[in-house]
Amino acid sequence: MHPPRPKKAIAHVGFADRLADWLLTHCPFSALTLLTLVVVGLSLAVPRPALILAPMIGADLVLNLVRRARRVRKDDSPPTMGPRAVA
Repeated sequence: MHPPRPKKAIAHVGFADRLADWLLTHCPFSALTLLTLVVVGLSLAVPRPALILAPMIGADLVLNLVRRARRVRKDDSPPTMGPRAVA
């Protein structure tokens, strides 16, 4: 009997899954817009997809800046006691 072949396709699927997770986590608007353009672009002729994608990239940048600002502000604020905390 021959030894089993290495499964290279599984490594490519894992990379694609990690890339998709990263894209949806860090730039969800652009990722979903690209996916929509791929799916819809095959059936409809989109004359200038860059005009659709550019605002989404800007929205992702704003989203990431807001996330970073909230994270920094949350780390800087001292812990306070909530209204139901027992002293």
